[in-house]
Amino acid sequence: MARRKRYNHKRRRGSLSFLYKLLAFVLICTAIALALTLFFRIRTIDVSGSQRYSAQEIIDAAEVQVGDNMFLMNKYRAAERIRAALPYIETVQFRRDMPDGLRIIVTECTDPAAIVQDGKAYLLCDTGTIVDDVAASAAKKRIQVKGLTLVEPVVGQPAQAAEGQELALTQLLAGLERDCGFPLLVRNRGGVHLTPAGKALLPAVQQVCAANAHLRGRIQEVRERAGGTIRIATFKSVAVNWLPPMIKQFQVQHPEARFRLFDGAYAEVDAYVRSGTVDMGFISLPSELPGEIVPVCSDRLLAVLPAGHPLAACEAVPVAAFGTEPVVSLIDSTNRDALRVLDAAHVHPDIRFQTADDYAMISMVESGLGICIAHELVLRSDHHNVVVRPLDPPAHRTIAMAIPPESEGKPLVRTFATFVRAWAQANP
Repeated sequence: MARRKRYNHKRRRGSLSFLYKLLAFVLICTAIALALTLFFRIRTIDVSGSQRYSAQEIIDAAEVQVGDNMFLMNKYRAAERIRAALPYIETVQFRRDMPDGLRIIVTECTDPAAIVQDGKAYLLCDTGTIVDDVAASAAKKRIQVKGLTLVEPVVGQPAQAAEGQELALTQLLAGLERDCGFPLLVRNRGGVHLTPAGKALLPAVQQVCAANAHLRGRIQEVRERAGGTIRIATFKSVAVNWLPPMIKQFQVQHPEARFRLFDGAYAEVDAYVRSGTVDMGFISLPSELPGEIVPVCSDRLLAVLPAGHPLAACEAVPVAAFGTEPVVSLIDSTNRDALRVLDAAHVHPDIRFQTADDYAMISMVESGLGICIAHELVLRSDHHNVVVRPLDPPAHRTIAMAIPPESEGKPLVRTFATFVRAWAQANP
């Protein structure tokens, strides 16, 4: 009996001890919660380290306000918000000055490198973030990273290089760090940042990266040219009516050949050839382009009339008729063949409509908006309800291949050029 009483007494004492501990824990938690809630509220916010942004801009970006509890704020998210809203800021630190002061210490990108692209200069900080975009002319005095192409560059976002150009600055710096024996990079929750030594070496590293990217681009270019890619510039009628069957037949004999097509008006084709962007261009003579010019075939110029037009009764339409009838015409240099014919006959056409597209021009004629002069090669694929007649006097254009000096010695280009001449003779 006495033993049972002692057991029950110990049991009650143990239960009371547990209750006392639980009560103490609750009181401590309550006290901490009250302290965090009622005390340590921010009364002053001090910002340092920024020259580009005002203190208020940084405070607003952090979304921190006077009256917030300094212990309940998420300083990591606040830092992310600052860097997202203010791209020039590289690092952010928060320090608490008890009991009610908060300090925000930032470092800024003071000398970003530039990548010039599409008429703009995209400025990159040490971490690889695009901090700004300015006019290309404004980047002349900055370190320029050459040979890199950015994919969809957006201010405030990390720079993304085109495929095959992914050598990162941090990768090269990490390798240098092992060789130097002193730190070049600081790694923390905020990412990877440069030490003062890393910043001192950054310009040289950027030059190495740019040279590497440029070399990769050149290697790819040489691979394409030597390994079987032929780059062709041409106007639309050749692209639509000639190239598909021509290339199909060529690849029967040369299945390894690859093609890249650059189409445009006469002036655009000339520019592609002159700059060496392509290996060959189909042009209309005469031409003053450098390199080898190889005539391929003659393409007649024809009169195109609406169905039922009085001139449709003629076996050949006099060029002089284009001085008395409403005319539909091409614009810019694309129209130079027709203008040459009209100028030779001293005819001043009454141009009512102009377009940059051969097939749109013929559609306008079909609608009865006027008559036009078109190339026979264009009319091969045309199924419009129009009447086609020769011109009086007859006229034609000479289609030729222009091979720039850089491509004259390339075996595959020479082989294709020989094939083109033979194919054009067999398919007049």
